[in-house]
Amino acid sequence: MKKTADMIEEYLDKRLITRKPTRNLYKYTILDYFKNNNKDMNNYFSSKETLDTYEKDIRDVYMQQEKDHKPHYSRKTYFNIIKLFLSHHDKRIKTMEIWDNIKGQLRGCEPESDEKIVNKNDIKTIISHGGTLQRAIFLMLASSGRRIGEILALYPEDVNTNATPATLNIKKTYDNTAPSKISQTTKTKQKTLCFISEEAKEAYLEWLKERDTYLRNASVRSYSHKKDLTDRRVFPMTYANTMVLWRNMLVKAGYLKRNEDTKEILNGKDENTNRLLFHPHCLRKHFRGYFGDADLSEYLMGHSTMTTKTYRKMTIEDLSEKYIEHMGNVTFFTSPPDLTDIKEDLKEKDDEIAKMRADIEKMHNEILTLQNLETLAKLLKKT
Repeated sequence: MKKTADMIEEYLDKRLITRKPTRNLYKYTILDYFKNNNKDMNNYFSSKETLDTYEKDIRDVYMQQEKDHKPHYSRKTYFNIIKLFLSHHDKRIKTMEIWDNIKGQLRGCEPESDEKIVNKNDIKTIISHGGTLQRAIFLMLASSGRRIGEILALYPEDVNTNATPATLNIKKTYDNTAPSKISQTTKTKQKTLCFISEEAKEAYLEWLKERDTYLRNASVRSYSHKKDLTDRRVFPMTYANTMVLWRNMLVKAGYLKRNEDTKEILNGKDENTNRLLFHPHCLRKHFRGYFGDADLSEYLMGHSTMTTKTYRKMTIEDLSEKYIEHMGNVTFFTSPPDLTDIKEDLKEKDDEIAKMRADIEKMHNEILTLQNLETLAKLLKKT
């Protein structure tokens, strides 16, 4: 008889689930389900339970979560995992009516964390209370729309400041559970070239001047988790470090209150999820909502949809031009350059080129006409 751990591992391998965070989520969920039912997974399926028994077990766990006020979105994820696992071992379970009942109860549910919507002034106020490091990392996040893990996984060669606008080559993500701390794929398995604003580029260049000193000092201060002095990442820190930086700025900006003795957050958290109302993810949401081109923002954020396929076929020059057009919407401290005169000059040049082409076409036609007349004259002379 297989051990419980072996059953789960075998199932995850067959499902081709490879990312460690996802595997851990599945393991926790499956073990939690059988623990709440007080059932032994080792003989649960071999004992040929009836469908009524399966349904009772599922209903009991659902009602317990209802009693515990478990967030609906978490419940939806939970029972999706359980349905897949149970059906893998007994195909009859997949078509049980209980799943439709659960789906009906959770239809339309969204994450229950009451995350705040931030505007440009909020972002400017928060980031202004940070130093060179904070300004660099959070302006890069805000002007690219990327995830924290993707920015933390950047190496210097992934950032091209010679391009206008500067580009980020997003192909990895930071994963604290991975052996090397870097997962070689992003969350969506997409590799994307995205952009950052001019002010984010300047902040990044200023940070590079301080980076090595920061790493050396952090190595001396760190006791529980020693810093790796050979860490080549642009931002040699963990996700937890980034959250500390963000919370400190929120406190200084007045968006959070904290007991300075215990460091306990006194307000600014969602009551149900204990998640920050002003979470760094709000920078990604701001980019999506305020960039000015919904489809292009989806592509730059690394999403893969039918509408983003068009942008995958565009040249980097065309994408750069489109980003620059909207860059002012994700610029917080400096005014974007006034390109009105440049655009007018370009339009005049385009008009001049169009006129020159028309003149050349006219001259070409006149030459053809003269050649035809000359040919006709020769033919008449022969006759």
